[in-house]
Amino acid sequence: MTWEISLNLDLDQEDIGTVSATWTDSNIALGVFTYSKRLKVNTAGGNAFIAEAILARDAWQVKQQTNINGATWALNKINAADPKVGG
Repeated sequence: MTWEISLNLDLDQEDIGTVSATWTDSNIALGVFTYSKRLKVNTAGGNAFIAEAILARDAWQVKQQTNINGATWALNKINAADPKVGG
């Protein structure tokens, strides 16, 4: 997948604004991740934003997968324990 980026500069400043990055995961179950930050729009600000967005996305992927795994475990347990399931 790739990122989508939007930038909204402040009305009164040409080099300060909010950047938002959206990641739609190739694993549909994980869904969509968005990271936003207000920053100075220059090379240093952009580089910091990129590194932070990637780290945040990676942590989000792990958390999402952990949630999915936990829900699957609970679903399997309740279905196995309930005598009315499957009958």
